[in-house]
Amino acid sequence: MRECDRKEAAFLRTLSSEEAAAFLLENYSDTWPATITRRSWKKSVQIRLAREFIRGQAHAAGHRYRDFLTFMSIEAFLTIVEDGLAEVPPDRLDLLAYHLLPSLRAVARTEAQRACVQRFARRLSDLQKQ
Repeated sequence: MRECDRKEAAFLRTLSSEEAAAFLLENYSDTWPATITRRSWKKSVQIRLAREFIRGQAHAAGHRYRDFLTFMSIEAFLTIVEDGLAEVPPDRLDLLAYHLLPSLRAVARTEAQRACVQRFARRLSDLQKQ
């Protein structure tokens, strides 16, 4: 981790979860905060951050999804992603599947989690066929 990221992570840990989220959202509206995984987040704040950084977007790298999956449950994460599927341009659904599905499969540990990922994969596949 770069020194500036280390300092930012230390600063974020001094703030409340809500204040730290506000800082990230204000300072990283167009970029990705490397420090997002460097603190604990309240569940309501996790959802807020995911809605802002993930929902309705097909990112060109899987690390953004993996970062969220380090602190969010698969079920909560997929709720946010599914809520934003209508906002993802149809020509970007392949990109979304390419980066998101391996990240989900890597963190799915229980049978229930694997079933949740499989249901989402089928839904995504159906959308890609439309």
